[in-house]
Amino acid sequence: MAEISIPKITAVLTLRDKPENLIPQLEAMENQTLPVSEIILYQDRLDNGVYTIKLSDEIKDRFHQIFISDKASGAGQELEFIRENAQGDYVCILDDRAMVGNRWMEMCFFHMLLKEGVYSTYNGETSESGLALINDWPTLNLDEKERDEVILKNTWFMKKSSV
Repeated sequence: MAEISIPKITAVLTLRDKPENLIPQLEAMENQTLPVSEIILYQDRLDNGVYTIKLSDEIKDRFHQIFISDKASGAGQELEFIRENAQGDYVCILDDRAMVGNRWMEMCFFHMLLKEGVYSTYNGETSESGLALINDWPTLNLDEKERDEVILKNTWFMKKSSV
């Protein structure tokens, strides 16, 4: 039987509209059955454009990296930040509306072993697991606004080289 090494996974939690979900998401990432190697917080715009979310030092210390944008940067800047800063071989991006269980990374990686690709919980047909394989990533036929809408919802799991 072939050996499967434990992958290095970077979890990126986005913070925009649902700050009340941050702690449950962070706890879910800290308690994954397939551990994440780093957790990054990416705070983008708020709907009203005013940054009022303040994080305690205790919460900040639980992240490996924190990025806070001072403007509405959109998915392009977020993906660029991930390409340049994520250390894992795999990346899981969680929109702040997404809530996942403690076996989420295990399930995502299992699907990746079956068929490599970009997996999402938002776009395309979903499997029984709730994940959808996005076959034509990153050339989705979407304009920039549509791309932001698709990318910024729920979860994405992919090799870092696909970001």
